[in-house]
Amino acid sequence: MLRFFASRTMRFKLTVIFLSVILVPMLLLAYISYGVIDSRLLGNAAEKIDMGMKSAWTEYYARGSQMRYGMLQAGSMEEIKGALGRRDRAYLEQMMARWKQMRPYVDIWAVTDEKGLVIARLNGGYSGDTLELNGSLAHAVATGESSISTELLGRDILKLQGNGIIEEVEGAALGAGLKAQDNAGEPAREFMALMVVTPVLDAGRRPIGTIVTGDVLNNDGHVPAMMSSRVPGLFTSISMGGRRVSTNLADAGGLRADKGF
Repeated sequence: MLRFFASRTMRFKLTVIFLSVILVPMLLLAYISYGVIDSRLLGNAAEKIDMGMKSAWTEYYARGSQMRYGMLQAGSMEEIKGALGRRDRAYLEQMMARWKQMRPYVDIWAVTDEKGLVIARLNGGYSGDTLELNGSLAHAVATGESSISTELLGRDILKLQGNGIIEEVEGAALGAGLKAQDNAGEPAREFMALMVVTPVLDAGRRPIGTIVTGDVLNNDGHVPAMMSSRVPGLFTSISMGGRRVSTNLADAGGLRADKGF
C-alpha cells in the first residue's frame, strides 16, 4: 500500500489526504449529528403524543366528572330522597328537567330504586323497566359510590328516553353529510355513551336508589374539538367496533369523517 501510494501523483496524494483528514470526519460528524437530532425529534414526538393521550383521557372523562359531582349534590337533597322514597315520578321528572337546563349535554336521565327499577325518566314518560348497565348500577349500589363507565346502548334503550336523542344524533350526522346507518347499511343499533350512576343514600348511608345520567358520544364533536384546542394539529377520533363515532378529521369537502354511528 505504501509503494502504491508513493508512486501516485501529487494530485492523487492531496486528494487522499483531503478525504482522510477533512471529508471523512465531516461525514462521520454529520452521521452522528443526524442520529442525535433524529433521536431527539422522536423523543419529542413521543412526549407530545403521551401528553396528548393523557389530555384526551382527561377531556373524555370531564363531562362524566361534571355529571358525577352535580348528581352527588342533587342526591344529598332531602327533597330528592323523599321523592325517591315515595316514588314521586312527577316531581323527579320536574327536577330532571331543571338539571337538564344546567347540563344540556346530558342526553340520558333516569332515577331508579336500589334494585335498578326505573321510577322516572326525562322526556320518555316510560318507567317500570330495569336498568343494569353491565353491572355499573349494581356496583354503585353495593359500594355506595358513584361509577363512571363507557357503555354500548341499544337503540331500544334510547327510545325509552324519547325519540329526541336518536333524532338529535342522526340529525347531527345528516348535518355533517353522513348517512344515519351502520356498516351494514341498516339504522344504527348501538350507541356509545359515557354513563354515570350516582347512588342516593339515606340517613344511615344505605342506598335507596340511583340517579343515572349519560352523554351519548355518537357524532358529538366535543372531545375531538377540545383535544384540537389543547394540542393544535392533533387529530382525534373515538371509535366503536371498528367505526369512528366522533372525530375532528375532515374529508376533502370539509365535512367530518365520521363513518355512520
